[in-house]
Amino acid sequence: MKPSASPIFESPLSDFGYDITNLSAINPEYGDMSTFTALVEEAKARGFSGFRGESHVE
Repeated sequence: MKPSASPIFESPLSDFGYDITNLSAINPEYGDMSTFTALVEEAKARGFSGFRGESHVE
């Protein structure tokens, strides 16, 4: 089983974060780009490499 997370991009959060309004900004509730960068760096240091950003619309 792989861990998963909800989207962290800027969103009004009326659809659990999948209603993204800005793909280049982190939702302020989750921090900012420097917080995300630190998270990615720490995850890589611990051997985790599964960050992906996908959103599918049908």
